[in-house]
Amino acid sequence: MADAVTRPPVELRQLLDALRDTLTDDVRVLDKTGNLEDASNVAALLSTPRGSVILVVLDEGVDPGDARTIIAQLGQAVYTRFLE
Repeated sequence: MADAVTRPPVELRQLLDALRDTLTDDVRVLDKTGNLEDASNVAALLSTPRGSVILVVLDEGVDPGDARTIIAQLGQAVYTRFLE
């Protein structure tokens, strides 16, 4: 039971992984996710020695796989533009 309390559901872990998998190991990710029947949301603070950026993605009516792809692409774009 403790595992269910401390670990987010698989869908949320996949959204988090989408962001983390796109970024280099030197990026610290502090995040909060939310998931409803037809919505996936991620708010994250991305930090590197160069600085920090807040990234928020709110979607509704988007396929979870597409949402994961979009989150990964946005994470990479923010990193490249502001933190690289």
